[in-house]
Amino acid sequence: MRSRNEAPSIPLALQLGRIRWFGHVGRVVTDRSRPYAGLILALIATFWAWAPLIDPTFSVWRTFDAPNHMVRTHLLAVMASQGEWFPRWFPQQFGGYGYPTLNFYAPLTYYVTAALAMLFPGGSALESAYSTVLVVASVAVVTGTYALGWVLWRHGPAALLMAVCVAYGPYVLDRKSTRLNSSHANISYAVFCLKKK
Repeated sequence: MRSRNEAPSIPLALQLGRIRWFGHVGRVVTDRSRPYAGLILALIATFWAWAPLIDPTFSVWRTFDAPNHMVRTHLLAVMASQGEWFPRWFPQQFGGYGYPTLNFYAPLTYYVTAALAMLFPGGSALESAYSTVLVVASVAVVTGTYALGWVLWRHGPAALLMAVCVAYGPYVLDRKSTRLNSSHANISYAVFCLKKK
């Protein structure tokens, strides 16, 4: 039994849950001993995996699921322009009967693409925005995987090998899905931020 003046002890589970992950990210960013040269080397080594995305002849219409995602992004932009910022149902799909698309697909990629489409002029704004999101997601896979490998092993060559293996993996190399690339990058960065030093 503790006395009235004694501070309550924090359970161990709560202490472990209070990992200073914001501080950890700050240390990684500001510490000069971190191997940023390895990250640059990882981007150079994986350039051939994501370079076709910045080629002017690249068309997102040739990717596996781009038409579906661009239609959904357009429908989300239409719903947002009508004041429905968080729709769960797209009434325009399936011949006007509608479909609860956003009950099954997370809409963050669609929101980012729709917001970027407003920055690009002309009729191909949605295509340009989708290409931009695809490039950013592919580069984020490389940088996130390298950062995760560095945090896990503190070994530059191992982190480089991990980033190269992920970048040249068949599902990333085929560039079939922006959503798959962005979800892989999100997972890498989430584990990187939550990993205790």
